[in-house]
Amino acid sequence: MQETTLSETLYRVAVAVAERDDLHDIVQVVTDESTAVLGAEFGAFFYNVIDRDGESYSLYTISGVPRSRFEKFPMPRNTDVFRPTFEGSGPVRMDDVTTDPRFGHNEPYYGMPAGHLPVRSYLAASVFSPKGDVVGGLFFGHAQVGVFTEEHERIAEGIAVHAGLAIQKARLLEAERSARAEAEARADAAIALEFVEDGVVMVDQHGIVRLWNRAAESITGLRSQNVLGRAIGAAVAGWERVALAIPVGDDTGSTTPATLPLDTLRRGEVWLSIYGIAFAGGTVYAFRDVTGQRQLESLRSDVIATVSHELRTPIAAVYGAVQTLRGRTLDPSMADVLLDMIDTESVRLASLVEEILLTSQIDSERLQLERARVDPETVIRAAASTVGDGTLSVEVAAETPPACGDPEKVRQVVTNLVENAVKYAGAPVTVRARAVRDAVRFEVSDTGPGIARSEQQRIFEKFYRLDPHMREGVRGTGLGLYICRELVHRMQGRIGVESTEGRGSTFWFELPRY
Repeated sequence: MQETTLSETLYRVAVAVAERDDLHDIVQVVTDESTAVLGAEFGAFFYNVIDRDGESYSLYTISGVPRSRFEKFPMPRNTDVFRPTFEGSGPVRMDDVTTDPRFGHNEPYYGMPAGHLPVRSYLAASVFSPKGDVVGGLFFGHAQVGVFTEEHERIAEGIAVHAGLAIQKARLLEAERSARAEAEARADAAIALEFVEDGVVMVDQHGIVRLWNRAAESITGLRSQNVLGRAIGAAVAGWERVALAIPVGDDTGSTTPATLPLDTLRRGEVWLSIYGIAFAGGTVYAFRDVTGQRQLESLRSDVIATVSHELRTPIAAVYGAVQTLRGRTLDPSMADVLLDMIDTESVRLASLVEEILLTSQIDSERLQLERARVDPETVIRAAASTVGDGTLSVEVAAETPPACGDPEKVRQVVTNLVENAVKYAGAPVTVRARAVRDAVRFEVSDTGPGIARSEQQRIFEKFYRLDPHMREGVRGTGLGLYICRELVHRMQGRIGVESTEGRGSTFWFELPRY
């Protein structure tokens, strides 16, 4: 073969592979061109690929025969015939492979497997990377003897050089694409993490915060610029205290979150449902704020305890009175006392049930209110009748206009406030009504112990009690003031309290004029 023909062949192969950047396409072009120029009946290119897990496996391209002719045979093994090519010892050329002393000495076939292509002439060249590593090999065969010459060796070696450079180029491009795709995926993931509801924090193997998403900011009150790049124990107060209790798993299975308190300083104590996933570069933590659910659980427990206690006492009294009446003959005065007890406790039970039902109606928005004319003095006198003589004084200013609201519910609010005043402060209690601006103001004042400023807003919360453990013997569900607040608000009014510890309290509410 002329030198010019060799140069042209190498140039054509170089151009063909330069126009491509896909590894398999490059290898196929090399296989096709080299098989044709060498006059081989069939050619193959075996090359090694490293996958993402670092494991090596072989791929190949075929030229001159259908791929199906090779698929049932194993990849070339490190036999005496193939070893020089895999080790990079130089080209291997055999005029008749079946008579070569290196042929037929390796198990399990001791030669060619049954059905193998009829190879007699054999030519192989190692393909090197620019660093000198063997990355694969070109293999050619022909059914006739003595087909390949020294010139064919030179051509195969020259093509192998271009193949090595092309493979390196393709791998670099693939690595660049992979790196770009990974960077874009990470950027997309970081953007997506900004919009998830769960806080997500990534800490590297040295404990430095590398990711702190928007939800983490919202839940803890800590801005990302004050956390990123810092040790998490220094950036998040209280982290080291809870870190040991956080369940940390890996990506092979699910991890059950733990509910833990974290003192964030800025937001105070928050309860987090949190878990971690460990990976090679550190740990990712995911958490959500369950402070509200935690408070609801605590509230539910308090409600059950309070309502159970409030129900138990009147039920026990009624039951005891009934058993006493049934079990013995009593004089009329004792029977009257027990019957009065049954009557009183029954009213108390009915009132408790009514409070619970009314609270349920309020919370489910099923409460229907009337908007009508309300005479202040009438509703105050009706409330006064529930607490007995001498306990209440009534002061209704002259020319006090009627209010707008539901007369029965206004009476209920006044009654609740009066009964609370009597229960907590005792007599005397004063109820007033007067005009203020465009509203009618009702006031219930007592001379009791007063209410601390820190408690004055909380007392209107559902089930909140100043004496939750009833150490002072004051009974109640903690629903009365909550009901008052909700009823007044639904009648477009306002409600509040003015109190000084040791100097009594004044509960007030205002309703629009009629």
